[in-house]
Amino acid sequence: MKQSKEKTKTLIRVPGVKWSKQIWPMLLTGVSDRYEKGYGAFRGTWLQRENEIEVDVGSYILVYDNRRFQNKYDTPIVEIYQVFREGMVSVGISASGDDWALKIRDRVSKLFE
Repeated sequence: MKQSKEKTKTLIRVPGVKWSKQIWPMLLTGVSDRYEKGYGAFRGTWLQRENEIEVDVGSYILVYDNRRFQNKYDTPIVEIYQVFREGMVSVGISASGDDWALKIRDRVSKLFE
């Protein structure tokens, strides 16, 4: 019996709130070890916040949230989620601070091996 190579898709709601310009979700397709800072270390497609989209089960989504800390300065907080049929679940990879990309780059890269 021949198995189908088609991926299973599911409908998810992209994290974030439309009125906040501080949350940026990305559907990840890979990682580049040439960059240590920011989004340059991650390959993927930017997603519209709060929209429903159809994605492959097993996909990974990076969510960047730039939060105010005691009204003094912005603190980037980043978390990686995996898509399942039932929705998105954190994979336990997250980081905060200006060096967030370097902190998680290698762990996220292993998800694509």
